Amino acid sequence: SSITAYQISQKGTRLIDFLDPALKASVDEYIQAPGGGHDDVVKVLWEEDNFYLHGVNGYRVLSSVTETEDVSYVSSPFLPSSLLHTKSALWQLTSNAHRAHESAAGVTSIRDELSEVIHLTGVKLLVGEWIPFGSNQIAALNDKLGSTERVKGGLFTALVDEQPDGTQFQCNTGLTSVRILEFDLCQYLAFQAEINYPEKEGIVQVEHFGVTANEDGTVCYGLKVESILDRIDNLSLDHLARLMIDIMQDSSLIMDSLISVYQRSLLNMMFMGNSTNREKFMIIIAEEIDPHKRRAEDYMDKEDCENELKQVIGDTQSAHNLDPDELLVIGRRGILVVGEKAIRHEATLVAYLSLMSKTIFITNFFTRLFTVHEHLKKVHGMIDNYEKDPNSIGRIRKLLSVNSREVIQLQEMLSYLEESLEGMSLPAEPAEGSGDPAAVRLWQLLKPATQLRNLARRLQDMKKNIKGLDHEIQYLQEGCNVISESRSFRLQEDLQTNTKNLEDVFRSNERASSSLEMMQVILAGSLAFDVLDRLTGEWSVVDQPWARDWIVQPLINRAGVWFMLNMTLWVVIALSLVRFMNYLADMSGNVQTLRVKPNLRIDIDQLGAFLARKAVSEEGSERDTSGSV
Repeated sequence: SSITAYQISQKGTRLIDFLDPALKASVDEYIQAPGGGHDDVVKVLWEEDNFYLHGVNGYRVLSSVTETEDVSYVSSPFLPSSLLHTKSALWQLTSNAHRAHESAAGVTSIRDELSEVIHLTGVKLLVGEWIPFGSNQIAALNDKLGSTERVKGGLFTALVDEQPDGTQFQCNTGLTSVRILEFDLCQYLAFQAEINYPEKEGIVQVEHFGVTANEDGTVCYGLKVESILDRIDNLSLDHLARLMIDIMQDSSLIMDSLISVYQRSLLNMMFMGNSTNREKFMIIIAEEIDPHKRRAEDYMDKEDCENELKQVIGDTQSAHNLDPDELLVIGRRGILVVGEKAIRHEATLVAYLSLMSKTIFITNFFTRLFTVHEHLKKVHGMIDNYEKDPNSIGRIRKLLSVNSREVIQLQEMLSYLEESLEGMSLPAEPAEGSGDPAAVRLWQLLKPATQLRNLARRLQDMKKNIKGLDHEIQYLQEGCNVISESRSFRLQEDLQTNTKNLEDVFRSNERASSSLEMMQVILAGSLAFDVLDRLTGEWSVVDQPWARDWIVQPLINRAGVWFMLNMTLWVVIALSLVRFMNYLADMSGNVQTLRVKPNLRIDIDQLGAFLARKAVSEEGSERDTSGSV
């Protein structure tokens, strides 16, 4: 919904000087933090799902702006006959008129001093909303409420039994008592529900609703206001506004305890987790209004009368005289119909209620589309700047998954809306000569046929938005895949670089190995020479007579013989060393590794005994945090 913000003008700033000092002091006391100066204005911050007022010196107070003021009242279930198919269902509706006095014994939590201007008598309320329904959902609801059973209805809650095998189910006070009026297994269901939610001390609220749920998704709640506080007639709009807020919230709790988990998930997605406070359309039917003005336009005075009307029907749009005794006021969130016999227009009013309920849902649907679009824009920005945050790919995939699921749910609800509009039929338009000019005038002002055509056009337009979001998600998924492929490509490039570096290392090792072999050959020659030196050195046996005869004369004194003997010994020792090194290399490379994953259950004790008999040279392990043993 739109929000209107106001800013004081320069002329208004000058007019402040002429205000009553007492009024300015009251305003200053409200907006200034305690202990602060004239310019120390409190700041409003949203924290922990609440509004807080912050000021100087650590001032922090929980705001009560979102708290609803309660009034004591008594109501009876009410349903228009056009919503019921049998008269017996009307006769089964409970009347609490005999309990009207109970609200007089109750109290109210209103702290303001009320200046009452408009009063209504004989008030009936119709509250409408649209919930994704279908034949199967209606059948499931009938089955849940036991419509086909001998004992129908019962006490219901939205709580889930976490221990279905247990013998007890404990829940807080707040069950909904349901009594079936009539039903068709796959088309509709009518019942009355009594709310038993706990209230603040001293507050007396007898809440009894009539409820109808149709296959097209229209859900209507109806009640007759028997009394508010100590009044049966001349009900104040200030009190009625607080009663209506209570009805809005409690009616959501009624349906949340009855609809399926699937429907609740759709509503929670649509209203982003705040489905309990979802907007509904309100029709107020009253027999009398006080003051009764001859001209309907007189209620649109931009003063006290119009301000009070805004409390119950939202921003007022127009006021009309249906005839001298009947009045229609149209607002953004509801309409007010006043007349002693205004209930005869119920067929037109119910059709309008259904159309406006769909209008509210489609408006929220359209807003939700742009919310998803903004989320996709955020994902688009994360994809464009993923290099700045290497770990963003996981968040991107998660956001895409969430938005994909939301788009799928939006497509499902769009299908429900399309079926609802295609199957909707309007009552016959009152003819000019029907003898009821008020009914003709009401039809012309509410324009149900035009509303239906406009909704169908808006629905067709939103199909394009849904299709665009679907294409956007596919585009972003492809972008995410490109990021993954790019990262894989870079990883492959890094692996290729590392492989190339390893190849260079291997080549270097090969060169080093060749040099080592050469050194081994050289060392072998040195070894051979040293051996001969040890055998023929001056300190050795060559000085002995036998050595001169066997070594010096035949080997050393003859030219070239001793040299050839040195070379021969060098070759023999070098070849022996090379063959021995090759043997060691062959032995080290003669290793075969076999890995088998049988995926069979094992005996830990037997495994330990088997490993104890083996010489463990290498050990490895893997860990998977996603599983459990």
